[in-house]
Amino acid sequence: GKASHAAMPHKGVDTIVAAAQFLTAAQTIISRRVNPLYPAVLTFGKITGGTRYNVVADTVEIEGTCRTYHAEAQDAVEAHLQETLQGIDAMYGTTSHLDYERGYAAVRNTPQAAAFVADTVKECFGPDALADVSEPAMTAEDFSGYLQKFDGAFFWLGATKPGDPVYPLHNTHFAVDEACLPVGVELMVSLVLAKMKEKA
Repeated sequence: GKASHAAMPHKGVDTIVAAAQFLTAAQTIISRRVNPLYPAVLTFGKITGGTRYNVVADTVEIEGTCRTYHAEAQDAVEAHLQETLQGIDAMYGTTSHLDYERGYAAVRNTPQAAAFVADTVKECFGPDALADVSEPAMTAEDFSGYLQKFDGAFFWLGATKPGDPVYPLHNTHFAVDEACLPVGVELMVSLVLAKMKEKA
């Protein structure tokens, strides 16, 4: 954009107003531009712009993340973000740049491997130790790279002391109960031994 005095906004190009319009418009990408049968999340977690309350800001930087299970949805989000920025530039006279980095692919457990892990958990710790996770998560995980080449399963280890509040990842109150670490080690060793026994 272009900086100017707050009392003379017509002499500048206000990137904060443009950024606000972009953020509002981008929220419709998931609900109106992506196949509703393909789960997708678009979250902007950081916005930085301006230098002082009485100066029209000439730059704004917005950072966010997109999570999908299907490449088609990922492609659609990127294309529509670019189109939205072009529309904002035409409306407000700004110049925008989209830096869209493809992160990790979705984690897709092999059903047989997931069942093997579940059976091992129940055998080692009892049926109550296996959490009933009925819905997939949109968290990112580089383990997906292994699953693109090999059969396998990614599992979560509970890390909250029984009875304590469960806080989500990236929450300031999140704290691991380190008593879970030996349980995790025992499960990993048990999986290896069970697989070796299966192949013997």
